[in-house]
Amino acid sequence: MFLEAVKIAPTTRTGRFTILDIKGKDRKLLSEVYDEVYGT
Repeated sequence: MFLEAVKIAPTTRTGRFTILDIKGKDRKLLSEVYDEVYGT
């Protein structure tokens, strides 16, 4: 659910630039961040 939310987050406020526009597309990085924060 977390990965899907991050994936669609940039589309919720079009015209705005966030870090998710850059890093949000890297599933491997997002998985690593999720595991670091919430554990596996």
